Amino acid sequence: MPEKRSVVNKPTATPEMRTSPYDMPRVIHTITDLEPGDHLCCLYETENEYRAILTAFLRHGLEHHEKVLCIVDAHTAESVLSFLQDAGLDTAAYLAQGQLDILGPDEVYMQEGRFDPTQMIARLQQKAEQASAEGYTALCVAGETTWALRELPDSERLIEYEVRLNTFLPGSRCRVLCQYDMRRFSPAVLLDILRTHPFVA
Repeated sequence: MPEKRSVVNKPTATPEMRTSPYDMPRVIHTITDLEPGDHLCCLYETENEYRAILTAFLRHGLEHHEKVLCIVDAHTAESVLSFLQDAGLDTAAYLAQGQLDILGPDEVYMQEGRFDPTQMIARLQQKAEQASAEGYTALCVAGETTWALRELPDSERLIEYEVRLNTFLPGSRCRVLCQYDMRRFSPAVLLDILRTHPFVA
């Protein structure tokens, strides 16, 4: 049975505590345990949950001299910057030196006017190589997924992209956080999301 790894702050359930034979064994990690090659999804129901996971993820990348790319959709660049500033980070310096980029979905996911998972993986590979060439230790990517709910061309291929990430990321110098608002995605899609992410927050 595959291992599902969670990023939470509670004790691991012992075999005696599991109530179903279908419960998957879990290993508990924190954001700071994540390394290049890891693929995490954040399922959030409140703005506080969104903010807590995103801030910790981006902060870890910035403080470990990673190139950080944050893709926003339902939120704004200004809100993300305020999260980081409230956490004590000098966002102006990170932006000025090019370590931090905050972009919209049209600039990343929908660059050709449609969503192409193969092209998106190639884009991540290129950005990871560029980050390495610029002297960064890795590429840290956080991306909101609400853009896929607007029925943009080929946005239904989002889960295909998540599957492809699991082939690309291991062994790469890139780590990815995919952010899903549980209030807006259907239960069927949320189940697919759980199946395609090695780490779940």
